[in-house]
This record gives sequence, C-alpha cells and structure tokens, in this order.
Amino acid sequence: MTPAEVIALEAARYGRRRPPEDYGRFAERLSTDELAEFFFFDERDRELIGNRRRESNRLGFAVQLGTVRYLGRFLKDPCRVPEQVAGWVAHELGVDPSGLGAYAQGEARWDHQAEIRREYGYREFNQPDVERELVSWLDARAWVSAESHRALFDRSVDHLIAAKVLLPGASVLWRLVGTVCHRAAERGYELIARGVTAEERRSLERALRVREGSSETQLEWLRHGPVKPTADGMVLSLGWFKELQVLSPAVTAVDELPAARLRALLVDARTARAQQIAQMSDARRVATLTAFAAIGEMRAQDQTLDHLDVILAEIDGRAAARERKRRLEIAGLIDQAGVRLADACALVLDESINDADLRDAILARVGRGRLEEAISQLREHARPVEEGHRERLLGSYGTVRRFLPLLLDTLHFQATDAGEHVLEAIRALREIDSKHSLTEADVPMGMDLRE
Repeated sequence: MTPAEVIALEAARYGRRRPPEDYGRFAERLSTDELAEFFFFDERDRELIGNRRRESNRLGFAVQLGTVRYLGRFLKDPCRVPEQVAGWVAHELGVDPSGLGAYAQGEARWDHQAEIRREYGYREFNQPDVERELVSWLDARAWVSAESHRALFDRSVDHLIAAKVLLPGASVLWRLVGTVCHRAAERGYELIARGVTAEERRSLERALRVREGSSETQLEWLRHGPVKPTADGMVLSLGWFKELQVLSPAVTAVDELPAARLRALLVDARTARAQQIAQMSDARRVATLTAFAAIGEMRAQDQTLDHLDVILAEIDGRAAARERKRRLEIAGLIDQAGVRLADACALVLDESINDADLRDAILARVGRGRLEEAISQLREHARPVEEGHRERLLGSYGTVRRFLPLLLDTLHFQATDAGEHVLEAIRALREIDSKHSLTEADVPMGMDLRE
C-alpha cells in the first residue's frame, strides 16, 4: 500500500481527503486564556515593539508576533486577524486598532517578520535538519500511538509550533504525516508477518472462506463465539477455543507491538469484512489475522473458563438445593428419632439410676422397638452435610461429562505448589472420564475436594 493509498484510506475513515481547512487559520473567536497566553507581551517583547516610531508599526509588529506564536506562521495580510485580536493587542499597547489597515499596506511588515524570526529563533521548515527532526519525532509517536492521519497531523502542528518552526504548506505536512503513518503501519505488519510460516499463512487465510454448511466465514464465526454458559454452550466454547488454537501461529511477535498498534489491528480484524481483509496487502492481511487469532485464543480461553465457572456454580447450587429439600422431607423422621434417643440419653445421665438398672430403665421408658426404629432411621438418613452434598454433586456428573473429555483435551492447566491438589484432581478426572457415572468410590478421597 502506497502513502497515497494510506491517505485515501484515512480520508475514507475520517471523511477527509486533504488537510483540514482550518490549518494555519484563526478560530472565529479566541478564549480569554488564549489571548492572554499568545498575545501577552513581556518586557523584552515591549522593548522590541517600542523600537517602532509609528503607532501602526508598533501595533502591526505586536500582532505579527502574537500571530506566529498562535498559528505557527505569519499571515500574508496581517489585517486578517479577528477584530477581537486586534482590539486586544491595541488595548495592551494603548494604541488605536484602526492603524492595522495602514500597516498591512506598507513594506515594513516583511522586515518585521524577518526580525521576529531572528530575535525569537524561529526556523523555516526547509532549513537543514528541521524536517529530519520532525520525521524522527513522528516515527516514534506514530509507532507507539497508532494515531490516525488527522490526529498525528494535529500533533505535528502543535510540535512544530512548540519547536518554533514556521509551518510549511498544508499539503506538504499532510503528505509527510501520511508517509510516516504508512511506514509505521508497514513496520508493524512486517514484524508480525515475518514469523509466520507458509503453512500457517494458508491456515490463516482459510479463515476468510465460508464455513461448510454456513453462510458466514470462519473469521466471522470466530469473532463472536458461543455466549450461553450451558453444557452444550461449553462444548461450542471449547470448539471455538480449539479452532483459534489451531489458527494461531506457533510463534508471533504480537507481544512486541505497542498496545495502541495492536488495538488498531484488532479493530480491523473485528470489524472489517472478510472480503476487505482478503484485499489487503499480504503483510497486512497476515498480521491482522495473526493478531486476531493470538488475542482471540486468550480471549476464548478466558471466556471458556468463565463459562465453566458458571456451570459448576449452577451444578453446585442445584446439588445444595436438592440436599436441603431432602433434609426437609426427612425432618419429621429425624426429629422423632432424636426425641427417642434424647429420652434414652437423659436416663444415661440420670445419676439416681444404678448402672445395673439402666438398661431396663431405658427399655421401659422408650421401648425396644421404638429405640431400634430410631437408630435405623438415623443410620439411613442422617449424615454429615458435606457428604450428602458431595453425593448429589456426583449425581450431576452426567451433565459435566458432556464437555469434560473435550475440556481435558483442550485446556492445559498449571498451578503453583499451593494449587497442586487441584492438578491432582484434574489428573484423576482424566483417568475416570470414560465412565458415564460416578460414585464416591470412583473419586480419590485422599484429596480435599472442598477447596
């Protein structure tokens, strides 16, 4: 892509094919702060201004001095300043603002411009090293910021004004900025594309083709991915992640790109149509697709883990709800058994009953049959809370197993020493994932699964 094509592309994006019309011109009205900043004259300024004998020359010199500070250039006709500016300067100097018209007709204005350049150190853009300094600054900023042509053009104007360089013609600066933008973009494309193998390029470019049995390309499908955190949605999420894994080149220089330039690449990858990407230059097309795949793979992994977290939280919540329901259903039986055992225990603690008579007292108070029934009910229904919850959690294994084999095959987990027990549990799952249902006997209970 040539610099001219870059300029045309930016023009299409920002609605301009040429420099902004307000380049080197006054705004219709300046703020008081702007007037005070650019048209305030210190002792040195007033000394130079005072060297003019005529009021009109003093006014014209001061107006030109403020103009070059504000605009970064001199006006061919010094009178073409807003009345607000002429009035402000005249008030500052205590002269009649009407004298500016006579000044614009004389030849002194050219001498005054030369004197201002000399006294204040203003340089012409075509002086040695000036353009080179600007290009060096532009190269660094364009690479890091990835700003648009227009934005970088505006920054260049501000930079030149601050550096006391008289602004060149608008088209000169516009073309220069366009060339720098193009060079920075190409640098980014080449940085990424040169590490991609020929086979990886072919794989990336297949993403621009329409998927079999679908009306959209692989790229368009990968842009969105599944959004439902369900078991079926998890299968789709893992398939989405796996496609991005396969698509992403093994080695990329994505991390070497400045963040702003990477974002610019991703904007194209996420918004441009597949046909538009296909028509890009080779380096740009490969860089765009590579950045999309590499960042998309990380995004897909994060989203897949988020979905997994939601699904497991829902399974855990349902298991807890089932356990609460079960306990409510057996609450009457547990209460009845508990009352009978409480009666028996109360006799055990009664010190007035001899140990020899204790058994007969318990059976007389509670009754053998009712005591045996209470024991049977408690053994059947009562258990530690975590055991009942875990048993019902294992009952949801059928739901998890719909995506578990693919999950274990696709995601590769790592952990610090503190998380080693989690990796142990994952390894255990890999060994038992062929089973369609689980009991507590199938799970290695030596690890603390509650953490």
